[in-house]
Amino acid sequence: MIPRWAGRPGAAPGVRWLHYALPVALGGSIPTVVQRATGRALFLPGLAFLLLGIAAAYSLDRLLDGPAGAEGAPFRPLLAVGFGLSALLGVGLIPRLPPQSVALVLLLGASALGYRRWKRFPFAKALGVPLAWTWAGLTLPFQPQSWFGWRALLEPVALTLFLLLAAGCLLCDLKDEAPDGQSGIRSFPVMFGARWTAIVAAVLAAGAVLRAGSAHRPGLAASGAALILLACFPRLTARGVLGALAVDAALTLPGLLIWTHLV
Repeated sequence: MIPRWAGRPGAAPGVRWLHYALPVALGGSIPTVVQRATGRALFLPGLAFLLLGIAAAYSLDRLLDGPAGAEGAPFRPLLAVGFGLSALLGVGLIPRLPPQSVALVLLLGASALGYRRWKRFPFAKALGVPLAWTWAGLTLPFQPQSWFGWRALLEPVALTLFLLLAAGCLLCDLKDEAPDGQSGIRSFPVMFGARWTAIVAAVLAAGAVLRAGSAHRPGLAASGAALILLACFPRLTARGVLGALAVDAALTLPGLLIWTHLV
């Protein structure tokens, strides 16, 4: 969920690649959920831009963080190619985006450039990252209804998505507790510890379950239930690739259930 290299020695290559791919799948899941909830038609250039932007951002962040040792070395050229292609194709799509969406792209781009600085502020990672995911997922894959797409944040499904993504971000922060503390990043686990981080994540996910249940959104409710289960096992979510995989899979679950016509 959080764009940071999460590897541990011994992770199988297939597991690593799945870890790389799941954020992009999550990027496709959110618009699918929004389309189901609102009835709005997907805007394919915007959807493609969102997915390419996620691929580029995550590839670059992993390149900057850098996998240590010989085990991670073979992935770096492929990550570099993935970043270059995603960025190039994404830039090529910008002329096809409405100006209201381009304004949001510039805002999110400026935020991403400053990410390594602003994430040092208390609660910045816990609030800023899920807000960016929610805002982009609600706005870019659809024809905008306002500048920066701010009206999309008023959709009833927006708060449910934010709660789920915030819970997922907190759980993913568990794996970064030690390096964040050493780098002076005041993440939630660094300030309050793993136990309270897991508790707050479970409360946020439970709020999402209640909202999803009242709106008859079984896919979102299932995602929240999965996050609550993961919060009961914080040591699992702190296990680098495996923990991040579990969280991203839980967050992608609503879209998967819709894609497979199970909900």
